[in-house]
Amino acid sequence: MRYEVSSEMCGEHQIVILKDYVTNTVAKVLPGLGNNLFSLSFNARPIIQAPPTIRALEEHPTHYGVPILFPPNRVRNARFRFKGREYRFAPNFGPHYIHGEICSKPWHVVNGSADPHNGAFITSQFRFKEDSELMAQFPHDLVLEMTYRVYNGKLEAFVTASNHGDTAAPFALGFHPYFHVTPDSQVVIPADQEWSLDSEGFIDSPPQNTEFCHELFKGLPVVHIPQRLGYRLISLHRQEHICKIFDPATQMGFTFHLDPKFPYMAIFRPPWAQSISLEPYTCVTDAFNLSNEGDVGVRYLDKYSENTLGWTIAPYIGL
Repeated sequence: MRYEVSSEMCGEHQIVILKDYVTNTVAKVLPGLGNNLFSLSFNARPIIQAPPTIRALEEHPTHYGVPILFPPNRVRNARFRFKGREYRFAPNFGPHYIHGEICSKPWHVVNGSADPHNGAFITSQFRFKEDSELMAQFPHDLVLEMTYRVYNGKLEAFVTASNHGDTAAPFALGFHPYFHVTPDSQVVIPADQEWSLDSEGFIDSPPQNTEFCHELFKGLPVVHIPQRLGYRLISLHRQEHICKIFDPATQMGFTFHLDPKFPYMAIFRPPWAQSISLEPYTCVTDAFNLSNEGDVGVRYLDKYSENTLGWTIAPYIGL
C-alpha cells in the first residue's frame, strides 16, 4: 500500500496523518485547531515549520504551520462597508482586526481516504452559521470545504467557498504558510510590483517596481530579508505563480505553486522561528476599505454561488 490516512490523539486534539510511503511524504493536519496543516516533510526534510508543541499552536494559532486567513491581514479600525452594509469585527490588533478567526476555530472532517488513484486525502468543513460570535460580525451562510491531499510526492490543497445565503458576501481569503529554511536558503518569487505600507502595515500609496521585486524575481538569499514583525506586500506576475525555496549548493528544495486567483503575496520572516512565510492572498491588505483605489482584489460570492482555489507544494531539484 503506497498511501495511508491515519490519526492519533494529542490531548484533546485529533491529528490526521497523510502518507506517501514511496516518496516518504508525510503531512499532518489539525482539523480541530483551524484545520492547520501544521507539519509537512519530503523524504524526512521539514518543509513546513511545525510548532514546538500543540499547546504553542493553541496559544499562537497564526505563528506556525499553515494558518487559514479570512480575511487575510489587517482591516482598519475593524470595520468596512460592502454593498451598503457595514461589517464590524472585534478588534484584535490594537483598534484594528487581523487575520480573521477561522484559523483557531474547529473544522469538521467530512471525508478522507487513501487509494492508488487519489492518494491520501482529508476533507474538512467550516460553516459560519454554526458560530454565533462569528455570524454576529459576518452574517453570511458561508461554507468553506477544504481538502489536503498527498499524491505522487507532493501536497495539494484546495478550498471551495460556497455562499448558501440569499445575499452577496464579501470574499477575502489567504494562507500563512511558514516554510522551514536554513541560513543558505534562497527564495525565488515572480514579484511584479510592491505596495508601500505605513507604520501600521496599511497601504499608503499605489504599487511600484522596486529593487526588492527585482531581487525576488532573480533569487534572493532568505537571510537578506530581515526578521521582524513587519511584512512586505507584492503583486505577482499574471503569467507566473510558482515560487521556489532551495539550497543553491545542492539545488534541492521545493516549489509553491499558486492558483492565479491569488494575485497578491505578503512576505514575512518571523523573529520566533527559522522560517519564512509566503502568504498568498486574493486581495491586498484592507481591500474593502480601498475599493475606490482601483483593482485591489475586492471580490464577493454572489448568492448561492461558489469559488474554488488552491495551491501545491512539491519537491524541487534544480538543473
